[in-house]
Amino acid sequence: MTLRKKLAWLASVAAITSLGVAGPATATTTAGCILTIERQIGSDFYTATVGCTDAATISAFDLKGDDEWPNPDDFIIKIWGSTGTVSGDYLNEDVGARDEIYAKVYYTDFGGKSRTANTNRVDGYFGCVIDPVC
Repeated sequence: MTLRKKLAWLASVAAITSLGVAGPATATTTAGCILTIERQIGSDFYTATVGCTDAATISAFDLKGDDEWPNPDDFIIKIWGSTGTVSGDYLNEDVGARDEIYAKVYYTDFGGKSRTANTNRVDGYFGCVIDPVC
């Protein structure tokens, strides 16, 4: 891991820690919103969590699959609040290939304004179609 990536990772961990959101951060975005996806032990379910540095309240977030042009991004599921449980099969938006997941976050900032922002992208192989251990 390069020094630049390490510094970015440390900055994102500090942002998550200050928000009280559990889990390792993978990257930060200009809007200050971070998505983490962690597998629940012994199952094919994952905990998806978002946090935004300028959010007083997170209303909901849409999980989406990041697809290249000309295909539109795949809507996966809407989660109300800042955390939720998702089946790995839902996150498996590119069957047989690596999945690229990000979130569109709906929140209210500290000034009371409604905002939306996209998070970082979390890459992985989700779902039992790929993982025979499920």
